[in-house]
Amino acid sequence: MSETVEPSLVERAYRAQVDAMSIPEKMRRTAEMLNFVRTAIARELRAEHPDVSDERLEWLVARRLYANDPGALRLVDEMLRRVPD
Repeated sequence: MSETVEPSLVERAYRAQVDAMSIPEKMRRTAEMLNFVRTAIARELRAEHPDVSDERLEWLVARRLYANDPGALRLVDEMLRRVPD
């Protein structure tokens, strides 16, 4: 049997703040978070592959983002075969 864990005070406050947002605000926040994650992944990949082209880097970021989606990975891998290093 799994134990139910009550959300912390911080988690409850965060949920209340998000629940109070309008739909456009939630969408804007989601887009900002996705951009933050893409940028962080790009920095990490750039550090690992400093000479990679910007276009290839974009596809490598996509590969990391869609790692759990086999259909998306097939498309990304196809593009990576076409894009020069």
